[in-house]
Amino acid sequence: MQVGVLQPAAVSVYEYYEQTPCVKFYHPEREAGQLLQLCRGDVCTCVEENCSMQRKGYINNDERTTKICESTETSKIEYAYKVLVEDVVHKQSIDTYTMRVQDSIKEGTPDGAPMGQLRAFLSYPYCRKALNLVRGKTYLIMGSSADIHSDENQQTYQYILGERTWIEYWPTAEECQGYRNRLKCLGLEKMREQYRVLACQ
Repeated sequence: MQVGVLQPAAVSVYEYYEQTPCVKFYHPEREAGQLLQLCRGDVCTCVEENCSMQRKGYINNDERTTKICESTETSKIEYAYKVLVEDVVHKQSIDTYTMRVQDSIKEGTPDGAPMGQLRAFLSYPYCRKALNLVRGKTYLIMGSSADIHSDENQQTYQYILGERTWIEYWPTAEECQGYRNRLKCLGLEKMREQYRVLACQ
């Protein structure tokens, strides 16, 4: 049986006379089902959520344009970057993708000047296959400022690749010449220019 991305599950156990539940998290690919945390110094934040998946196959450009301007109660896109994956570090608790921002298409986060800079994008080991991020490749990444954690002292920013993050492969100039990627490349460029000229109306 083929399954998609395995997600953690919470199991609540109640005693008959004691209605206070004992809640444990379980995940088949993690020891003891521990919750994932992002720690900076002595302060840790729970970053548990579902995986993001790299979007593949045909993507309608209207879908991209709608996403970059998305602003709902549950999801607001505040940044859109074209990034190059420069380094990938897989650890037992968290994966770190060091990416260089090649183009800052949309900026609306505390990270005010990411253009040309390296940024750390974090994800969970169990999301590795769904993300399929490869060193040396470029991607369109769109997300919310709620997924950005900053360290004012060190002036560093860490981005969480969560369930609401849009991730899409951005082909190279050479790949864009081929029939297979031509429509995708035209769509990505159209979305970028459309946002620069019209923004979100």
